[in-house]
Amino acid sequence: MLLEARMLDPDVEPAEKAVIGWLLSLIYASLRGDDLIHVAPDFLELLDAALVGVAWQTKVDRKMKGAKFAIIRASTSKNDWVPIWFSIIKSTLKEGETRDYLFECPQHDFKGFAAGVPFDMDAAHKLVPIVLKNAGASEEETKSKCVHRSKRTLINAGVHFGEGEKPLTLQGHWSGPMIGTYAIRLLEIPLKMIGRIVKGIQSGWRPP
Repeated sequence: MLLEARMLDPDVEPAEKAVIGWLLSLIYASLRGDDLIHVAPDFLELLDAALVGVAWQTKVDRKMKGAKFAIIRASTSKNDWVPIWFSIIKSTLKEGETRDYLFECPQHDFKGFAAGVPFDMDAAHKLVPIVLKNAGASEEETKSKCVHRSKRTLINAGVHFGEGEKPLTLQGHWSGPMIGTYAIRLLEIPLKMIGRIVKGIQSGWRPP
């Protein structure tokens, strides 16, 4: 919730918000960090219900077929941080520019971005602890909330919330005999699940 609130704080630098939004997106879309850096900003589309995009390379798909994902425009803090993050990502693109990475690497003081240097996993492991600390996380929380654990956050919550196999499988971007090629209509299934979990958390429910 503190990270979501910082997305709306005008005193937080856009470069820091770029990292915060990236981390929140890992949680809400159940993506691996390496998947979300392989996203071309041109293929991000902001809809009323979600931000949708395509990771052109993932850990389980190295053939560059592209894995579609959706980040719901609902949050445990009730703050709609998604369009703010989308706007920041788009603002880093120069007119007519295209690129195959999400955004340039923020400077360590978050006063700007390093021109032409892609944000990668090495940078993520250095900068994520800083944004967590700036949001008020303890040293222990900063160490425990690593990037690799973000993907499982809402999947674990969904299991304890009593969600079924199909939405959990789709949310986790896992293939199976019951699931064909990703399509936008299939993304609606995990989005509805996340919406239910978010409402539960807003009402006071917490996973064990």
